[in-house]
Order: sequence, then structure tokens, then C-alpha cells
Amino acid sequence: MNVSTQHSASTSNEQQQKEIKIYGMTAAEVREEFGNSITAKFCGMEMVVMSILSDCQELLAMAGERDGTREHVRQAMNIAKLLLSDLHIENQKRLHKEKYLLP
Repeated sequence: MNVSTQHSASTSNEQQQKEIKIYGMTAAEVREEFGNSITAKFCGMEMVVMSILSDCQELLAMAGERDGTREHVRQAMNIAKLLLSDLHIENQKRLHKEKYLLP
């Protein structure tokens, strides 16, 4: 492995560790897990995000000071934001494409 490849692998591993801290898994795993869910397939990603946020509300209501609950809520809210960001980007691309393809 050359120096450039080692740096790239190190950077990739650092990014994965950062994502695991933020989401509890990598961003790719978030997209795969939630994108392939039954809710996503039948209701759309917007409903997936609303479900995540509802789960956060319930966790906060039950939380008290239990260990790990607040961290789980923080990660779930970050997942919701990531998925909303992906939806926004997809919508912007679609709107841009439609704008320039319309007669």
C-alpha cells in the first residue's frame, strides 16, 4: 500500500468513525437500512423521517435520566436530518431537471 492509499484508507476510516458517532452507524448503512424499509417502500421517505421523529418524542417522554437514552435520541434525530437532506437534494435535482426539460 502506497502513502496515498494509506492516507485515503485512514481518512475513510476516520469518516466512518465520525458517522458512527453521529448516527450510531455509517451514513451508507443509514441509507440502506431506512431506504429499504417497508415504510419507505409503501409510504415514502417522508413518512420514515416522521416515524423517526415520533420515536424521538416517545423516547424523550420516557427518558428521565436513563443511561444512553439521550444519546440514542440524538443519533435518531441526526438520522432524520440526514434523510431529510437526501430528500431535499433529490427534490432539487428533480426540479432543476424538470425546469430545463420542459418545453
